[in-house]
Amino acid sequence: MRALVLSGGGANGAFEVGALSHILGVRKVHYDLIAGVSVGALNGAFLSQYPRGAEVKAVAGLEAMWDQIRGDSSIFKKWYLGLLPAPVPFFFKWKPSVYNTEPVRKLVRSQLSPNLMLASGKTFVCGAIAWSDTSEYQLWDQTSKDIVEAVLASSSFPVFFEPIRIRGFQYTDGGLRDTTPIKAAIERGATHIDIIQCSPSKLLSLKGLALGLDQVKRAINITLNEVDNGDYEAAQMINKLIQCGCAPNPKHKLVTLNRIMPKEDLGDSLDFSPKKARRLRDAGKQVAMESDDLWG
Repeated sequence: MRALVLSGGGANGAFEVGALSHILGVRKVHYDLIAGVSVGALNGAFLSQYPRGAEVKAVAGLEAMWDQIRGDSSIFKKWYLGLLPAPVPFFFKWKPSVYNTEPVRKLVRSQLSPNLMLASGKTFVCGAIAWSDTSEYQLWDQTSKDIVEAVLASSSFPVFFEPIRIRGFQYTDGGLRDTTPIKAAIERGATHIDIIQCSPSKLLSLKGLALGLDQVKRAINITLNEVDNGDYEAAQMINKLIQCGCAPNPKHKLVTLNRIMPKEDLGDSLDFSPKKARRLRDAGKQVAMESDDLWG
């Protein structure tokens, strides 16, 4: 079984779109399973709506969805009267996040169909964290009735985006625990996994002094980059254990791992400007083309 694993990365998910434009649009690679977290959950959920043989149509639709993002205002907006509570009883409560994410919720709900995901014949998996309860990491798949809300929860960038309420609990970005859900693909029987990661193996180009909220964003980006690399190293370790006859789970099989990633840090993961998106899509396509032997 061949699986596609898409990492988190906020606005940097445009890099995934560029890579997929070559992998799906040119090489027409088919995936039986797609696993994603954060923006990878959004990209993966969209692709999972298309059956085998519709790879070109799927990535064209994904590109069209991203073309609807005209800037930050297409994803989030400032709260009315700001973060602090207003001097009116009805508004007298703290805001749940830095930004109001009504725009991205409308976009995602307009683009995803649980019925199409079920009918495509593909397995889709995404994860989110129980923010207001146990902080445990939870997975959903295409059979889950609340799969669209789960994708929104997985894409809810911590602190900056609102948690999503599902079955009475609040959930947020699964990337805090598992930003590249390789394990989820392995446990569902994948034997060949293509990974698209939105961060380089090392963050080498963090420039300038971060101030205010930029400090928080930088700290989160550094943390997610470490989780990214940890997920990949854990998968490699499982392979080594299997080769030694010490598989941690009898269901685990030796897995071929292909990973592509940007050559340098992609920048602010909350910068949804069309100019940056075009640059990242071009970069993703170029890296995928340079790795052409992986898509045979």
